[in-house]
Amino acid sequence: MPFSIVNSERTIQCPICGKYISRQPYQKKGLVWEGTDLSKYTIYRCSYCDVVFSDPIENAIKTYSEDTGGAGKRFDFYLQQGMRPKYLHFGHKQFLRRGKVYGKTLLDVGCGLGSFLYAAKERYTVTGIDCNKRQIEISRKCYNLTDVHPLTIEQFIQDYHQRRFDVVTFFETLEHISNPNEFIISVKKALNPKGYIGISVPNVDQADFYFPPMGPPGHVTGWSVRSLRNFLELNGFQIKKIVVKKYPTHELGEWFIWRLPIENIKQQILSEERLSLFDKLKILLMEVFEKILRVGLPILLWPLVIIGGSFLKGPQIFCIAQLKSSADTHI
Repeated sequence: MPFSIVNSERTIQCPICGKYISRQPYQKKGLVWEGTDLSKYTIYRCSYCDVVFSDPIENAIKTYSEDTGGAGKRFDFYLQQGMRPKYLHFGHKQFLRRGKVYGKTLLDVGCGLGSFLYAAKERYTVTGIDCNKRQIEISRKCYNLTDVHPLTIEQFIQDYHQRRFDVVTFFETLEHISNPNEFIISVKKALNPKGYIGISVPNVDQADFYFPPMGPPGHVTGWSVRSLRNFLELNGFQIKKIVVKKYPTHELGEWFIWRLPIENIKQQILSEERLSLFDKLKILLMEVFEKILRVGLPILLWPLVIIGGSFLKGPQIFCIAQLKSSADTHI
C-alpha cells in the first residue's frame, strides 16, 4: 500500500521517520535526476533522517514486473538458449566475499534472473522471490532453481507464513519501494530471531562527476549512508557493516565516453534512409575510437582513483545488519 504523504502549504511528512520538514525542494548545484520529469515530481530531503523522497511517491515495482522492449527480447533469448546470465553486481560480491556465512537459509527479495541465488546456493539453502514472472521462469530453467516464486514479499509472507530464514537479502530494491517501513516489517516477519539482512542501494551522495542519480518514477527514494543507518536502526536492526563502492577505473572510463556525443552522432547517421560509404566509414571510426578509449582510459585514470578513492563518494552502498532481539520479528 503506497505511503500517504500528508500535504500542507509549508510542510511535508517524511515517509521514513514520519517527521514534518519544510516544503523546500532538494537542490544541489549541478544535480540532474536521470529519467525524471520535474513538472510531475518534486524531490525532498529529510533534514532529520536524511532520506531523499519524491512527491508523489508511487511504488515503482509494477514497472519492473512487466517486460517491455529490449528486456523482454533478452529474456526470450536466455530461455531459448538455456543460457545462464552470470552477472553479479557490487552488492552480490560484497555479500559473498571472503566466505562469510550468516546462517543456513537465505531468502532473496527481488532475485531477478537468479544469478546471485545460483552463486549463494553453495553456502545456503536458497529461496527467491520476484514480481517479474518471466525472470522467475528463467531462474528455474537456466539455473535449475526450484524454490523461486513470482511473488512480492507481502504475498510470500501471506502464502508461506510459517517459513523463516537466517538471512534476507534485497539488492537494488529498496529505492523502488513507496513505503520502506511496511516493506521492512515484512522482511522482519520472514527472519529468524536475530537474523541478518543484506542490502545494496544506489548512493544518492555519489560524486557529482559520476552518472546522475535516477529519480522517480523508477527510484522513489534515495539513500545515503546516514539515511540507511537511521532507517535500519529505527526498525530494530544493528549495523554490522557498511561499505561504499569505490570508483573502478573502467567505470570512470565509461562515464567519460557517456559524456561524449558519439552515440548521438551515430544515431543521427543511422537515421538516414541510405548510408553512403563515407557514413559507414565514420561509424566504423567512431566505434574504433570508443574501443581505444575503453582500453586506454582505465590506464590513464588509475592515479585519480588511487588519489581520490579515499574521499570521493562512490555510486553504491552495501550493508549487513542484524535484528537486535527475537522480539523484533513479531510485529
